Amino acid sequence: MKLILMIYLILSYQDYYSQSITWLGFISPGGAGSSAEGVSADGQFVVGSSSAPGNQYHAFLWSQRSGMTDLGTLGGHTSYGFDLSDNGNVVVGQSFVSLVSSVIRGFRWTASSGMQSLGTLGGGECSAFAVSADGSSIVGSAQTSNSSSPTHACIWHETLGLIDLGAPTNNSWSEGYCISSNNSIVAGIATFSSVFEHAAIWNQGWVDLGTLGGNDSYASGISEDGSVVVGSSRTSDGYIHAFRWTATTGLQDLGVLASGFSSQAFAVSADGNIIIGWAKNEFGQDRAVRWTISNGIEDLNVTYAGILGDAKLILAKDISPDGRYIVGTAYRNGKSEAYLLDTNPSVIVEQDNSVPDFFELYQNYPNPFNSCTKISWQSPVSRWQTIKLFDLLGREIETITDGYYEAGYHSISYTADSNLPSGVYYYKLSAGSFSDVKKMIIIK
Repeated sequence: MKLILMIYLILSYQDYYSQSITWLGFISPGGAGSSAEGVSADGQFVVGSSSAPGNQYHAFLWSQRSGMTDLGTLGGHTSYGFDLSDNGNVVVGQSFVSLVSSVIRGFRWTASSGMQSLGTLGGGECSAFAVSADGSSIVGSAQTSNSSSPTHACIWHETLGLIDLGAPTNNSWSEGYCISSNNSIVAGIATFSSVFEHAAIWNQGWVDLGTLGGNDSYASGISEDGSVVVGSSRTSDGYIHAFRWTATTGLQDLGVLASGFSSQAFAVSADGNIIIGWAKNEFGQDRAVRWTISNGIEDLNVTYAGILGDAKLILAKDISPDGRYIVGTAYRNGKSEAYLLDTNPSVIVEQDNSVPDFFELYQNYPNPFNSCTKISWQSPVSRWQTIKLFDLLGREIETITDGYYEAGYHSISYTADSNLPSGVYYYKLSAGSFSDVKKMIIIK
């Protein structure tokens, strides 16, 4: 007789994942706040900004393995991380260049070179907002000569440096906020026939994407091939609504939450079908949201209420190419905190008569983790099985599970007690004469 087991599959029966939230913390313990802006393709790396020593904000790179790393500055007191390449090796953002100056420069960061300025187009300032999937191209904006000169969108290449993408007219201005995977299409804003900025794309020239009936709009996300652009526009009644654009449909209003009035879209999956952003709910509260063709707009706080506890996701800023990982800012424990949401759905699969040949306890995922992690194991026999948690000195902390399990593959979600301090812990599987121990790390 076949067993119907709830298991979590990614690549094989040895990898079990399900929906989870990871709180990324702060550069300084007990910091004032942090926010996440970008996520790598595999969800292993996140970029953003966090309060640092001296109550200033610094760009950070967070990894599943190492936690949050302070990327420093270009010499000033503050820096901001905005985006990273698909593999997490290249980070871009902007930083003040001096402790006594307000001049900002875009930067490119790698582990080998550290933070490096991208230079300018002749003016004093430059910003870097996004990097291509392969890390070879960076888009942003820069002053063309002096503080009174118009700002132009620009693209940076390692061998060519900054390239001015110009503007629709001699007296207008532009900014680039995102770039397609083939590095050929840039989306952002530009001024055309009026003083109001419009969402625009650059592909060897600027194209006005229009508005949803109001005066202004801007583009903030682009699909892998550049065929889908998302952003926000003012409507005829003066509210801001998220939009999705294609050359065929033009700007499409993505709407708002029930009884809400405003929304913004920030990023889109590679295929252009999943969009994330922000919206006001019926109480005027900020909520992270997701749009899909099948479900329309949904409040992520409702969809994932079971794993959020008392936290509220107030902003979703980036999504991985496959739509699985979402990062942004939450309100938690009285302050803003960066988060990584793994939306991978648990699936029910039909398993054949075969069962494992031996016991095995798998490494928990994610690890290190902040509040919730998944523990998985396999059992060749049906019997009573127990998993207990111990501290570094071998003292028992709690029993994670204690019950009768059928032969097969099993996975449970473990939420660490809020009173447990950060540190190294061990979890032990016991089943008859078999036992095995794995290490887990809690970071708060």
